[in-house]
Amino acid sequence: MQILIFFAVIQVSLTAKILMTFSPVTSHCLEMAAIGNELVRRGHSVSAYVPEFFDTRYCLQDSKIQRLTFDVSERTKTDYKETHSATVRNIVTREKNMIRSLLDIFVMINSICDSQLSNRVQLDELKEAGYDVVMTEGLPFAHCYYLVPYYLGVATVSVSSVFFGFDSGEVFQPYTYPHTIGSYTNEMTTLQRILNSFHYILVTVMLQVFKPPFDLTKYGEPFTDIVPQTLIRESSLYLDNSDYIADYPKATFPNFVQIGGLTARPPAPLPNDLKT
Repeated sequence: MQILIFFAVIQVSLTAKILMTFSPVTSHCLEMAAIGNELVRRGHSVSAYVPEFFDTRYCLQDSKIQRLTFDVSERTKTDYKETHSATVRNIVTREKNMIRSLLDIFVMINSICDSQLSNRVQLDELKEAGYDVVMTEGLPFAHCYYLVPYYLGVATVSVSSVFFGFDSGEVFQPYTYPHTIGSYTNEMTTLQRILNSFHYILVTVMLQVFKPPFDLTKYGEPFTDIVPQTLIRESSLYLDNSDYIADYPKATFPNFVQIGGLTARPPAPLPNDLKT
């Protein structure tokens, strides 16, 4: 029923108001901007809700997506930039293990969410603006982003290159679909299928046990009794930035839609020697 209501809002409205919130990273912005630009082209009003320090020139340049900013402290700005640089460096150097790096990302995103939720006046202004839908990241360490649409009381669309089944309610299929950060293919042996299942369970449990706490009580109502991890399951639509051509086939529900290739650049002309 929720997905029917979501499509009804988008199709019946002459112009739907859509808010996007995501991590202030250019690759994430490009992913969201690709969807936002298409929605703008179809006549909808789209706004990107980003921290004031985030440079959107490389993803929103020449775009008709409106840019709404929220303030962050100098400490948060510095910590975020340092953590982001260290995470990018770690992809190449492997100075830290994967779990340690993910925990650093948790801290980085929590600081951004803290800035969003601390400004109740701006949240109320967003509510008064009358947004119909909020698009946000469905990453396993970005659950706090769902608190903005929860406060606004509107439908949520999750966008991600990977959805963890324990978070989104996606079909749990470790016997046929290899874990994202694992090394198996879909042609697993029996032993590998069992180990892949433990991989799914172990990573999920470890992230829940060791992730930094995010205290919602300091923000007051209506956040005091909500568990951010449960909000992703209430999304009306899941946009999966992948494609069976480049990924392994998997079972999905009707509200899971593959939209792979969003950040691909327009193709360059073929060289003359390849045209013949």
